[in-house]
Amino acid sequence: MADYLAAVTAYERAVLLEQNGQPGTFGALWDAYRKSDRWRALSPRTQADYEADVRTLRRVSSIGVLSDVSGIELGAVDRVACQALLARVFRKHGRHRANSVRAVLSVLLSFAIESGLVQPPNPVSTVPKYRPARDGTDQRPNLAWEKSEIDIVIAECNASLRLPIMLGLYQGLRIGDICRLDTKHIKTIGEEYYIHLKTSKAGVELNHYIRPEVLTELLARLPIDGIICRNTAGNPWKLGSLQSAFHDLIRRLSEGDTRKVRPNLTFHGTRHTCASQLREQGWSRDDVADFLGQKSSTMGEHYSRHADLRIHLRNKLKSLQPLQ
Repeated sequence: MADYLAAVTAYERAVLLEQNGQPGTFGALWDAYRKSDRWRALSPRTQADYEADVRTLRRVSSIGVLSDVSGIELGAVDRVACQALLARVFRKHGRHRANSVRAVLSVLLSFAIESGLVQPPNPVSTVPKYRPARDGTDQRPNLAWEKSEIDIVIAECNASLRLPIMLGLYQGLRIGDICRLDTKHIKTIGEEYYIHLKTSKAGVELNHYIRPEVLTELLARLPIDGIICRNTAGNPWKLGSLQSAFHDLIRRLSEGDTRKVRPNLTFHGTRHTCASQLREQGWSRDDVADFLGQKSSTMGEHYSRHADLRIHLRNKLKSLQPLQ
């Protein structure tokens, strides 16, 4: 099933990339954007995310009275049209995908304004983001894990899942970078081991000291050469397959009367967990951002927003000198 879904995604992407819209349409705008310097400046991961959001937009717009968004005249893409499209995405895919599509739509229309294809202002700018439900049913995703959940998941997962999960929890790596981690990315300085690679999304070079919790597991599974994280069949993990195996594990641990972890744990939450632990140990937001390979302290704050700073602040207060 994973191979089938990957083939469908590849086919849809090929169709999308080969499609040229008629002049003055949204499809032509998308085609022009993908030929621009702005598109080339994006990382491959970001490009793939944009393509996924545009595919979502095309699917929901081709249902019912709306025509495929590729054929919509740019002059007709006003606030009402944008709100209608995003409402369809929200109903079918939820708040987070709707907000992601909204961001990409805003980027494309800003490019259209700069290119003289659309008159300002950007119609998306007045369409509000979808907010979490007040009753708590729409919980924020990618929660930082609790200490007990870390211990349970690591103890309950099989050997092929353990190393990828630990690389997220203790090294803060993205799942895409975990899947492509190669022996060539492992460096040694004396007796210390480091991960040296350029992140796939932001293109930032990381030079991570491998923490002891990870090193023992890493050395036990280190192949002679090639991709490090492999499934039970000995093949390199694919991103979709790793996500699927992880979700199966969390589903098993969170169901029934003997629920051991929260059901909304995500793999990306391991990255938030790592950032929160660093903040709780006294790291600044800038340090956290640098460790995660982010380009701004704002993202360091975003990833560590679940950190419990009470212990760190209590220790800081204890170190205060008496007032003179």
